[in-house]
Amino acid sequence: MILSLDDIDKLRRSRPRRLLKVGELPNAVREALGLSVPDVHLSTESLEHINKDHPDVNDFDLLHLPFAIKNGLLLRENKKPSILLAFYKVPEDERYYIAAFKLAEKGSEIWLSSFYRAKKNQHIKLRRKATVLQERR
Repeated sequence: MILSLDDIDKLRRSRPRRLLKVGELPNAVREALGLSVPDVHLSTESLEHINKDHPDVNDFDLLHLPFAIKNGLLLRENKKPSILLAFYKVPEDERYYIAAFKLAEKGSEIWLSSFYRAKKNQHIKLRRKATVLQERR
């Protein structure tokens, strides 16, 4: 899955509002969750949320989304099982991110709700409140 700066810019400028595929859950995770599709989508509204609430995350950072979803530590919140988290370390440096996404009620859609910077060991705390679906690759 390739995500480009142009894709992100088109989503930001889209009227009427639309969505953008930003990654795919690994098949083993999709099957474990009983999902019919692996696609994770970002809406215009969620992109606006990320831009507003997480100004330290720029469009270049968002290009890591497909890798975070495919290769990150994937967790399912225990108290809110419809919420999935991907903890991801950029291989080239010491940047860490968390992608938060939500499963639709019937398991037919997956929506990215947020993407933000994380601390190096933040995954330890996350593991205490969640079930591991996939270890980091």
